[in-house]
Amino acid sequence: MMKMHFTPLFDLTLDVDGDDPDSFVLRLSLPTFTSPFGENLPHTVCVGEYHSELAAAKQRGGVFNLDEQYDKYNECVRKGKGSNTRYMKMKEMVKNMDLIGNHTEVNMTQRLNQVIIDLDFFIRPIEFPEKSTFRLHNLEKKYDTMSLDELMALEGFSENIDWHKLVSDLLGISADPKTIKLQVYFKDRLQRIIEHVNENIYDASNIHAMFMMLWSEQLYNDFVDPLGVAMGSPDYCLRIVKNLMHDFSSYLYLEALGPSLDEYQQQINTMVRLTKKTAEEQLLRAHPSSPSNLLVEKLRKMTGETMDLQTSRNVLAQSMMGVNITGNFIEDCRTLLLRYRSHLYSMYTRGPSNPEVMWSQFLQPYKSYGTYVYAMNKFLIPYGAMAPPLFYGDDVPHYINFAGIGHMIAHELMHSFDGTEKKQKNGTQLPCDSTTTPSPCHSSHTTLFCDSSTYHQPSIPPPHHLQ
Repeated sequence: MMKMHFTPLFDLTLDVDGDDPDSFVLRLSLPTFTSPFGENLPHTVCVGEYHSELAAAKQRGGVFNLDEQYDKYNECVRKGKGSNTRYMKMKEMVKNMDLIGNHTEVNMTQRLNQVIIDLDFFIRPIEFPEKSTFRLHNLEKKYDTMSLDELMALEGFSENIDWHKLVSDLLGISADPKTIKLQVYFKDRLQRIIEHVNENIYDASNIHAMFMMLWSEQLYNDFVDPLGVAMGSPDYCLRIVKNLMHDFSSYLYLEALGPSLDEYQQQINTMVRLTKKTAEEQLLRAHPSSPSNLLVEKLRKMTGETMDLQTSRNVLAQSMMGVNITGNFIEDCRTLLLRYRSHLYSMYTRGPSNPEVMWSQFLQPYKSYGTYVYAMNKFLIPYGAMAPPLFYGDDVPHYINFAGIGHMIAHELMHSFDGTEKKQKNGTQLPCDSTTTPSPCHSSHTTLFCDSSTYHQPSIPPPHHLQ
């Protein structure tokens, strides 16, 4: 299931090693994955309810209490209209896909009800954090560093999960538990999840049936009856290409820029150089007694990167070898999901600073915002930043255009001196008075492949797209 990009309890992805920026480590966390094919059904239904109430409040000119609406949203997802809609969709799925053979309407309903009760009994005790808590932990990189050997030694962790086999299988290498390093987020919650599984594993076939139902539900919503969009429509296809085929969409985007690419690159490089120069002057003025000018030294070592067309060609040339499209829609979707995950884990043995790795994993060139990679002291600026709203075109003065780009570059640059950066072990250690509170509007966490679309939806967002 994990190879198919389905991670209901926990997920293993990659991140840059905080101690060695030339290496990747495994990142073990609670699931952040959302479907690359469509929206979460209960979430979409309940957000629709929110929009209806908001429109009604506007009409009557009344007070709209956001805290109250958020509580209503959660109740809708857990027990209300969102939950009921999901039940009806499950029933439709079981019937249409003939998951219960030789059924009558009555016994199908009874058996489906029992599965849903079992699911609720199994899932409800699992305490996933609030989105705000999840976001903050990722923003501030609150993780425990341990080896795979140490993880396996945690109470209950190896009782029913063969972590060594799992990691070796995902990475495609013979992993030595003593040398495999992990960044473990929400360790206490993960331990409670593992304990909960261990307590309920006495009926393994029942747990298997529950997860198969969850997986079947997702596949049905993705491939058979997607929510809010016609399967095969331009919007549906664009979502899949952007989410599962970053290499193809990046190459098509860069190629479409054509002659403008060199000009954009020069403009961004100029703004990076000028912004760094201004920042250095400000740092020298604000911290004239900084020991050995550590702040300035760190700033000078910092680099801003853009992607070039040749790098994109190299990524595409390598990744096309892993695509075997048959024309069978379901089989091809399965191929893309497997390819997506296998591509992720194949990066483990490659250096994060490799341009082909950076621009296929940390950020795509068509995004409209940048990201700062703490461990590498490097920020990435995509060409999408040259489009509105940051870059407005030829019908406004140049200073407005470049002010937008400069602001974004300065924002990424300042992450080098925020509270999260201060906790990083590699590179120059900063004096205590040089740090600030982490910016609440941006996360530069570099988790790979959590979700390629956006963090602009109210589901648990992928850490490197927190905007």
